[in-house]
Amino acid sequence: VVPIAVVFPRSVDEVIATQQIAAAAGVALTVRGAGTSVAGNAVGPGIVLDMSRHLNRIVDVDLSEMTAVVEPGVVLDALQHRLTGSGMRFGPDPSTHSRCTIGGMIGNNACGAHSVAYGRTAENVVSLNVIDGTGRRFLAGQGLDQVPGLRDLGHRYQATISS
Repeated sequence: VVPIAVVFPRSVDEVIATQQIAAAAGVALTVRGAGTSVAGNAVGPGIVLDMSRHLNRIVDVDLSEMTAVVEPGVVLDALQHRLTGSGMRFGPDPSTHSRCTIGGMIGNNACGAHSVAYGRTAENVVSLNVIDGTGRRFLAGQGLDQVPGLRDLGHRYQATISS
């Protein structure tokens, strides 16, 4: 699969603009972290929105709240390194930890060897600043979910396929 374009946004505004252009043109938009997924979902036939080049900052670490605010292109090992000595860690540890991004992990609900103890990615995310397919921006998370069932979507979908 060869995309028609690859965009490396530098800001949330550029993400929204890219989404709006893709929607207006009727072109598929694939959001990508580092492309480490073994499921083949890192490249699409339309526009690929690559978050890893510029949206890769650890914005804040709050030790009292035990939270970190990160951009989607932050590599897991960079976050773990920043948390060293704090008593904190980001739970899931996929085998691609040295190059996978937090945004990609969220998109795939990544897990790893320690997920039994620390949970999958969804169990380690407090909130998300979301831009949906219509360009609408909202905050979703614990006590904030504006889209009913968003947090539990993976569990409900899994139950649907297995029944």
